Amino acid sequence: MRRARINIVTVLLILVLGAVGIFAWLFGPYYWDKQVMNEVARTSALEWYATENRQKGMSRLGHLLEKRGLSEYIYPNDCTFQEEGELRVVACWWEVDVFYPGSEMYRTLSFDTTVEVDRRGDAVQY
Repeated sequence: MRRARINIVTVLLILVLGAVGIFAWLFGPYYWDKQVMNEVARTSALEWYATENRQKGMSRLGHLLEKRGLSEYIYPNDCTFQEEGELRVVACWWEVDVFYPGSEMYRTLSFDTTVEVDRRGDAVQY
């Protein structure tokens, strides 16, 4: 009968894939929320531009934060609505602390998004 041997490359590959999986599980949802927040900011800026009413844009932002489930750690006052000439600019900045399981250690992740809408209604995202 032949004995099975453990291949060191296979063990290393499993360890690396496990580490990548853990980091994706810990940090992935927050990076996904950043992508969703890009859309929320863009929609709010377009609403503000279309209605020429800053309050409606801010109201849309709050509504979308609630609807998309982002209101747990991103608040409407994390965003600013500014007029720069003919541009309408919505800029958002937020942070979230991610705790490592089974420890008191954490990492703070910082995110931001900026959307400019020009007089033609074209949105540019940064």
